[in-house]
Amino acid sequence: MQVCGRIRGTAGRRLMRLAGPCSAPPGCLPGERRDEKSSCAQRHGEKHRHVRCSTFYQSADYENTSMPSLRQWKATVMVLGTIFCLAGVFLFWGTRARHHDLNARIGAEQEHIRNLFDLTVKHSFAPYRLRIHSITATRPQLIAAISTGDRAALLAQCLPLYEILQRENPTLVQFHFYTPDNRSFLRVHQPELYGDDLSSRPMVAETNRRHTPLAGYATGRDGFLYQITQPIFDGETYLGGVSLGFKAERLAELMMPGHGVQMAMLFDRGVWKGSKHSSHYPLQELGDQILLQCCDNVFRHLPKDFRFSGGNHAPRQIQGRWYVFDTSLALPDFKGETVGRVALAIEVTQFVEEFNAFIGLSIVLTLAGGIAAFLALHCTFAASHRELKAANQALSSSKAELGKSYAELEKYRKSLEELVVERTVDLAKTNEDLNQEIFERGRIEESLRRSEKSLARAQNIARLGYWEWDVAKNNLVCSEQAYRLFGVGKESRTYTYEGFLHYVHPEEQAQVQAWLQGLLAGDSFGNLEFRIIRPDGAERYMRTEAEVKRDEHGRAVQLMGIIQDITEAKHATQQLVLSDNVFENSIEGIVITGADGVIQRINRAFTDITGYGAQEVIGQNPRILKSERHEEEFFVEMWRALVETGQWQGEIWNRRKDGEIYPEWLIISSIRDVQGNIVNYVGVFHDMTEIKLHEEQLRYQAHHDALTGLPNRVLFHDRLGVAMAHARRDENKVAVLFLDLDNFKRINDSLGHTVGDLLLKEVALRLGRCLREIDSVARYGGDEFIVLFEGVEQEEDVLLAAQRIIEGLAPVISIQGKDFYLTVSLGIAFYPEDGQDQDTLIKNADTAMYRAKESGKNTYRVFTPAMNKRVTEWLAIENSLRKALDRKEFFLHYQPKLDLKTGRIVGVEALIRWRHGDGEIISPADFIPMAEDTGLIVEIGDWVLAQACADLGEILGKGYGLKMSVNLSPRQFRQDNLLGKIRATLSAAGIGPEELIFEITEGSVMENEQKAIVLLGELRGMGAGISIDDFGTGYSSLYYLKQLPIGELKIDRRFVRDIMGRGDNVAIVAAIIAMAKSLNMRVVAEGVETWEQLHFLRRHDCDEMQGFLFSKPVAMDVLLGMLERGAQLDVASHDKSPQPPLPFVAKGEAAV
Repeated sequence: MQVCGRIRGTAGRRLMRLAGPCSAPPGCLPGERRDEKSSCAQRHGEKHRHVRCSTFYQSADYENTSMPSLRQWKATVMVLGTIFCLAGVFLFWGTRARHHDLNARIGAEQEHIRNLFDLTVKHSFAPYRLRIHSITATRPQLIAAISTGDRAALLAQCLPLYEILQRENPTLVQFHFYTPDNRSFLRVHQPELYGDDLSSRPMVAETNRRHTPLAGYATGRDGFLYQITQPIFDGETYLGGVSLGFKAERLAELMMPGHGVQMAMLFDRGVWKGSKHSSHYPLQELGDQILLQCCDNVFRHLPKDFRFSGGNHAPRQIQGRWYVFDTSLALPDFKGETVGRVALAIEVTQFVEEFNAFIGLSIVLTLAGGIAAFLALHCTFAASHRELKAANQALSSSKAELGKSYAELEKYRKSLEELVVERTVDLAKTNEDLNQEIFERGRIEESLRRSEKSLARAQNIARLGYWEWDVAKNNLVCSEQAYRLFGVGKESRTYTYEGFLHYVHPEEQAQVQAWLQGLLAGDSFGNLEFRIIRPDGAERYMRTEAEVKRDEHGRAVQLMGIIQDITEAKHATQQLVLSDNVFENSIEGIVITGADGVIQRINRAFTDITGYGAQEVIGQNPRILKSERHEEEFFVEMWRALVETGQWQGEIWNRRKDGEIYPEWLIISSIRDVQGNIVNYVGVFHDMTEIKLHEEQLRYQAHHDALTGLPNRVLFHDRLGVAMAHARRDENKVAVLFLDLDNFKRINDSLGHTVGDLLLKEVALRLGRCLREIDSVARYGGDEFIVLFEGVEQEEDVLLAAQRIIEGLAPVISIQGKDFYLTVSLGIAFYPEDGQDQDTLIKNADTAMYRAKESGKNTYRVFTPAMNKRVTEWLAIENSLRKALDRKEFFLHYQPKLDLKTGRIVGVEALIRWRHGDGEIISPADFIPMAEDTGLIVEIGDWVLAQACADLGEILGKGYGLKMSVNLSPRQFRQDNLLGKIRATLSAAGIGPEELIFEITEGSVMENEQKAIVLLGELRGMGAGISIDDFGTGYSSLYYLKQLPIGELKIDRRFVRDIMGRGDNVAIVAAIIAMAKSLNMRVVAEGVETWEQLHFLRRHDCDEMQGFLFSKPVAMDVLLGMLERGAQLDVASHDKSPQPPLPFVAKGEAAV
């Protein structure tokens, strides 16, 4: 029953809203807002409205019987439509998810096949790129057969190799040698065919053109192949190339495809044209495409109208099964261009069947849901229809009650309208009176505002404010302008004496208070200047004037006054005082004249500079200072500038009172009045005498060397430019001689810069005595000097002068009790043959000087173009050397050191090698001296030490007890942090110093013997060994040699090489061994290459040897192999047998 009541109430309210258009009975609230005409119509038509309302209720009863049925069907259709829409969305997303799954599986299969394909190619073909390189690099007989054109010898060597390679990889079908002119030299697989032209084969032609190895797929008369080509060199001579060809058609057989994936090879008809194929792999023509069927799979059942469509992955049905075809995997040739593609067939039969089943099931479920929803809605709306019918009957019964309510509302509305009319009349009269009063007040206020604005404008112009202070009440009233002068906003204003005093500057508050107390005590008037600090921090000057108002007892009751901002006036006064002080105390002379040029005022500096006092020059013309050094045109130009620009400045010579002429820098400015007329001239000047002297001194210093007094490179370049210009004009030559003192750095570092400076001064003096007066000698920098010969007619004159310089510097030079014998290296270049500009000429002379140093020093060399070429090559190597460490182009080889008693390996020496970016191996002899000169040897040496220690750690970790020898360059040996670097490197490698031997040269030790003793002692104290490398090639002090903690001497290979041919070398080697034994040092012989040398060294009790007799320097992996096999030299058997067995180096090199 409660549910039915709610339904009736809801239905009643809805019907009341629908009855809005006929809700016109008396008392209806909307009627109150209608106009008078509508109200009259309502009053006269009450009976008619009652009739219309009855008719409405009757029609509503009729509509309620027919409307529910229509709404029921509309709602049913909407719900069913919603269900079908949701079903469609579900089908859309389901289909999309299935397609996503299909694409994911296809992508996974593609990635799987691509990885499998790459792995198959890598294992089947890629290793043969290294094999073919190894074949050409390690078989000198093969190179010899090619270079001599011996085809039979080449076939005899390669045929067994071809059979071995075919057993390893059955896909190998070609082993082909060809000549640089693209002619077949030997087909190992078909020896009877040779001599044909191979220019049509791109890989062969490209290899011959570029001389680089290539690899890629190719089609041709031999079918579809994967080809590898390798250029062949004999030293630097290009002999031709060799290629290997593999049947690429068999890639599918070598692969293990994933489940459900089949493959074939796809080619364009134009690419395949002219190619042959094996009958084992049938071809199928598909339009402009050729399909090479590698296996018996779905590709052999494709219809003739089948076409591959790139990235389209739509499933296609072949013999009742569904497949997706993909051709994205490309087969590139040696240039990276696509020759063919791998066609993949991925079976998706199960997916297609599952997808079709999913669609059918979704449609059945959607139809079943729609029917069930239709039946449920039909039953629900039938029940609602019955309830609405009952609600309609309830509404009909309440019709009479609504009529009574309409009558009461109409009566109440009439009484309310009468009351509103009465009150409206009263309000209109009151409003009229109020408007009149407001108008009068506004007129008065407008007049007051105009008066206030005029007063404020006047005060603002005068920057004047007004204030009043009620003394008894301590109430301070100020005008707006006064507050504005104080910078106080309305929100910060105070109205007391203390508030005013807060803004007065703290230094003047006491003064203001005293002034106000004076006014209060008896004064009637007063004024005061003081400072204030505004809220924004600005300091302002104020002036105030006040008048006192007193009562009948004479007590001050009120103060009134004005206040004015005088900051600008105060500043102007201060500026005038400051200007006057500046004028009088300026260090520059100032003179002021009238428009007629008569002097009106001078300052103190004017008197100090000129000697004239004010009484002597005021009233005079400035011409009394004239020096007569300037022509009349000078003063004409001065006055012209003054007239046109109002100013002139420049250097002028004037005369002092004592007659001395001096230079001064003068600035004259004209002063004009407001009408633009000139009223004064102001001259400002300063004495330039000291500046001129200082400039002359600076000019000399800028062009001369401070130590020797010789011209420097700036002045030399200036003189060289003039000399070259004269040579061009007079058609003769200019010579530049570049001079460098030999070994000067060693003197400077060992004896100090003081001795070095004195030595350079003596050299400068001797050079001056060796040259003519017209020749110029300059210090170019450090220990370098440069000489300029002008007007050279015969080049022999310059060569004689060079010899005079060498002879002039040869006599002993004694400095601080020490005697020095100097030698010099000189380079000579001639203009214009050796350079058309200064930089080129000097550079070539410098190049010739370095060639003189290389030739043994204390000589001269004349520049030749060949020197320039060598320098260019040297610079190219230097640039590459700077990048070699970053590019990891360095690597180490190790040369074993053998015990001469046992023949066993007891140590190795780390030797650096450099593989240039182009693959060329650069000898250490070509880059170590350069690295030493440029300082790069320090970084390279650090790398060698770190790598050698790391490799030594690996060797020790495998149980082999060896000592590692590492070379220290002279620059490394001079480092202050060398010990720290060594400790850090050893710690990083995890090894101790006991297994290291540091090799240093005699020169490194003898540069600074005392420092070497300390440093080597610390290294020895760490546990490391010390060895003197290349002993006998430098100069050593036996006294220091005995003091140094050296454990090993290495005999230089030059002595060992000639040990069997020259008696003096025999004596030297025997003496070195005997001396080392007497000092308890081990002896190591370098460069042992013959058994005779070995026998001599053993006979003289040499401890160890290293050299090609046993092994050349080898890579780390080869060294480990030698240690693993226990390689050694059978020295004992040689002593007994006149025909010794082959040394180990033969076996080792064959293995390498």
